[in-house]
Amino acid sequence: MQSASQAFFGAGCATIGQGGTIPLMNMLSAGFPAAQMMVCGVLGPRSNAHGPNEFLHVPYAKKLTAAVAHVIAQMPA
Repeated sequence: MQSASQAFFGAGCATIGQGGTIPLMNMLSAGFPAAQMMVCGVLGPRSNAHGPNEFLHVPYAKKLTAAVAHVIAQMPA
């Protein structure tokens, strides 16, 4: 994830302790305890999630998609 973050965002990877509103992740981790999961959001600059004018910052979403593809491509077979 570090190399993907550097490649597509020009900065190291960071985490924040949010996501408690995604109960599906708890169920998935309980059902598949050996699985590795990467959960990411697409809120970029000036995005407005769950608001009256909800929208995504498309350039950020494209970078995130490329970064996720990079991470998957680097996984061992």
